[in-house]
Amino acid sequence: MPELRLIWWLAASIGSLFSGQNYNVFAGNVTDNCQANGSFYLQACGPMGAEQQPFGQWRRAGYTAGTAQMDSRIFDAFSAEVVDLSKRIGSGRDANFAMLVKAAHNWDSVSDTSDVVDRKAQALVYHMYENPHRT
Repeated sequence: MPELRLIWWLAASIGSLFSGQNYNVFAGNVTDNCQANGSFYLQACGPMGAEQQPFGQWRRAGYTAGTAQMDSRIFDAFSAEVVDLSKRIGSGRDANFAMLVKAAHNWDSVSDTSDVVDRKAQALVYHMYENPHRT
């Protein structure tokens, strides 16, 4: 009978993957956590208006969710997009875009020292967060 329990467990597990309720719960959790002023957003970037703080003050506030479980491939991809964009459009509209490009170049030159990686990752998160809010 253990085989029947295993078959039932597999069937129930696969069925739950396609459950509309599970999808809606997942989508709701993503919305609640990741959109502007969601819980992850607040932990990664701070509340709306935090982008107006200087980088040092923002960093001391401890918004580290964006770098806590860092996948460097994501940072590599974002920094490459920023550098590519800067090559296509030039310096952008203001000095904030130039700071983002500088943070992207700094990330590209990152070393293996964990403190340097953390600092450069936080700078990239800060400037990515800061730029969409400014025109």
